[in-house]
Amino acid sequence: WDTWMKEQHGQNHPILTILGLAAYLSSFSIGIGPLGWVIPSELFSTSIRSKAISISTLLNRVAGTFVVSSMMSLADFFTWAGYFAMLAA
Repeated sequence: WDTWMKEQHGQNHPILTILGLAAYLSSFSIGIGPLGWVIPSELFSTSIRSKAISISTLLNRVAGTFVVSSMMSLADFFTWAGYFAMLAA
């Protein structure tokens, strides 16, 4: 976005990037963002809840790390359209 603004108008507008990121994070927090933390706490009984949520969080972080670390190689292999189609499937 900043590169496009600089090419079109000859100046950077970093405040627009910061405001856009803040708007995205705010709407994510209101929407489905917290469900990754709320649903596991409701699924498990109180006797195993702490250990089960620890394992759930670990698996969530490992899966996120895998997706992030393999993104560029998969996007190069499948092209960007193929990569996003694979994520949507």
